[in-house]
Amino acid sequence: MAGAVAAAAAAAAAAAAAAVATPSALPVPRRISPSRPATHLLLPVSSALGATSALQIRVGLGRNAAPSSSRFCERRRGGVVFSSASSSSSSSGSPLPAALLFDCDGVLVDTEKDGHRISFNDTFAEKELGVAWDEELYGELLKIGGGKERMTAYFNKTGWPESAPKTEEERKDFIASLHKRKTVLFMALIEKKLLPLRPGVARLIDEALGKAVKVAVCSTSNEKAVSAIVSFLLGPDRAEKISIFAGDIVPRKKPDPAIYLLAADTLGVETSSCIVVEDSAIGLTAAKSAGMKCIVTKSSYTSEENFANADAVFDCIGDPPEVRFDLDFCGKLLLKEQFVS
Repeated sequence: MAGAVAAAAAAAAAAAAAAVATPSALPVPRRISPSRPATHLLLPVSSALGATSALQIRVGLGRNAAPSSSRFCERRRGGVVFSSASSSSSSSGSPLPAALLFDCDGVLVDTEKDGHRISFNDTFAEKELGVAWDEELYGELLKIGGGKERMTAYFNKTGWPESAPKTEEERKDFIASLHKRKTVLFMALIEKKLLPLRPGVARLIDEALGKAVKVAVCSTSNEKAVSAIVSFLLGPDRAEKISIFAGDIVPRKKPDPAIYLLAADTLGVETSSCIVVEDSAIGLTAAKSAGMKCIVTKSSYTSEENFANADAVFDCIGDPPEVRFDLDFCGKLLLKEQFVS
């Protein structure tokens, strides 16, 4: 099974991006185009996920993935290289990170279970494909980065719908059309603000922007969907100051480090002066492979994943009176080999 799904995931990586109309009222964040061909970021990387990269796809109902209510403060060792690019200091005298890089889904908003999954299923229902992803199955599929890649791997493993085309090129277009419709449905949920920001996200971003720390969102999700989350949930004033690296802007998605290397290169900062906030093992692998410090804020689907390589692990960023960490903590993390809560 591992070989079959790995091959399916590899084939899925070739899926082409589909354009999605942006709502006319949408304030547009800063969108990034590579300054040179993205292929210079193609780095060989071995997945740190081990056996989890071999998905065990189960068709039919399974038990629901339960969010974790416990508070996590786990620490592991890791070498630190302090970059002179971080010349600013916090109020405590610690250096500030040059850039704060956020994943989107599961970090800014816990979107997967009641956002993306619902939008995928609504799309499948509209197209009468006879497919529905329950919570447990979707949790397995999340081990594949990217929505188009996820659908392709699933259909390659379980069989393509009768209405799907037969040739590989036509199937790429079929997947792209499904993903385009899914993104429209997902953006409608975001516009209605039915999915709230996770605790502490706006506070930490405001801290960073207030101290001239660069802020970016780096996601495998469609760029239009990420822009909608940033614009509608963080607001236009913040959105215009936040760079977005998303979707097919790089040829290889997480756990490959390409998107984080592109972000550092485009923002003009050293990787060793960046702090990444992730929620998944594949995101953590991408950040650490890029040479960046990574704080994990566990989400509903990732609470049981292995984060032994993380520089800090929490249940969320947190708002007063239950703040888990702030910008000062991020600065101190650049200098520490170990954090003990």
